Amino acid sequence: MSLTARVTDLLPSVLLTSLFWCAAAALAVADEPEPANFKAQFLTFCDLAAVELNKEITPFGDRNNADPATHHMPFFEDAHAARALAVAYDMTGNRKYLDACKQWSDQVVAYQTRMIPQGAYYMNHSRAPGQDHGQWTVADSGCVGMGVLATAVRLMIPRIEPDTSSPSSHLRNS
Repeated sequence: MSLTARVTDLLPSVLLTSLFWCAAAALAVADEPEPANFKAQFLTFCDLAAVELNKEITPFGDRNNADPATHHMPFFEDAHAARALAVAYDMTGNRKYLDACKQWSDQVVAYQTRMIPQGAYYMNHSRAPGQDHGQWTVADSGCVGMGVLATAVRLMIPRIEPDTSSPSSHLRNS
């Protein structure tokens, strides 16, 4: 079974968290030679995540929800994917990655406008917009905020073309 087929079977729960670790691995080896297939595999994961983040969002219930028509994972996991998609955009300039980040971020901000306390992030689980009680996890909300920030920065600052002479040059030019 191909890598893409295996990942598709595991979508969305494992993929989105995996993207974060792929980005972390890229940073860890930024000064070392790029593995032959890393970029292609990373972008394959990003292509799948972009499709997932463009779906209609429904509340997270459990990890066994296999409805392929909607997206229903906790937003802190999505934030890891959004940050990886932002890196994919930096690497390639392909707008589909940034557009998926923007689609997700716009929905997150729309939820945020109805949160109590004002400005809190909805996590797609526990305390929902408009509720004044219930669990609210600051760490999860911090991850969500970083995903929104990664999107906003790329929408506000003109893209700088990476120096392709070094695998890590996009990190210095961002």
